[in-house]
Amino acid sequence: MKKNAGGFSLIELALVMIIVGVMYASGFTAYAQYLKQKRLDDTFETMRLINGAFTEFVARNGYYPCPARRTASPSDADYGVSTCVPTSPGMKRIDTGRDAGEDKTGDTEAILIGAIPFNTMNLSAIDNRLLASSAIDAWGNKFTYAVTEILTTQTTFNDAWGVIRITDEYGQSVVTPADSAHLVFFTHGPDGKGAYSAEGQSVDPCNVIALPPPNPPPLNPPLVSQIENCDELDGNFVNGIAKCPSTKFLNRKNHL
Repeated sequence: MKKNAGGFSLIELALVMIIVGVMYASGFTAYAQYLKQKRLDDTFETMRLINGAFTEFVARNGYYPCPARRTASPSDADYGVSTCVPTSPGMKRIDTGRDAGEDKTGDTEAILIGAIPFNTMNLSAIDNRLLASSAIDAWGNKFTYAVTEILTTQTTFNDAWGVIRITDEYGQSVVTPADSAHLVFFTHGPDGKGAYSAEGQSVDPCNVIALPPPNPPPLNPPLVSQIENCDELDGNFVNGIAKCPSTKFLNRKNHL
């Protein structure tokens, strides 16, 4: 009796389908990882451009720009435009409870929080011009920008008067001296907790649960809580390695 040389048996077809399924799953996982890394790389590159633009702006003007309104949309005339009015929609003014020190007034200093004022920064830029897309991370949300208020005018600017606190996941300062960063800007990451979209809409409220860091720290640190970077209750921010990998700041000794 001759065996049928054509076609596959049901068992053979099942094996082929399993193999194809495994290959598809592996390929999908690899592609998803590629996209994740690409978004991070693109965000880091955008932040590098923003960092250079801030450095150029303060060098040319003698002060930092105030943030832009986070609720502004691309059709608004003030989209990406600096505003020093903290009561504007999408803006926040927070008293840090910290004195800049050398001003000797005894008054505590505030910070202003908003979006990257890319249009205002372009007016004095030569080498670091920012496009509208430069104010948006790879997940389509605006970077958040916070700046020490007294550093936003020439008359009160002093290189030693930053009051922003930036720590790692375990509360250790990453700024020298501590609590002295001039400004900070960061992405809210893939989930967009506390972020505003490119169109000026709130993406997701800041409802992150604050968890105390373990003591002593483990060899492999856990995901950092995002609450410091979205609660907007103080002048404290976290430069984290997991949930908040993209945080940049300027102060008198650190330029990252």
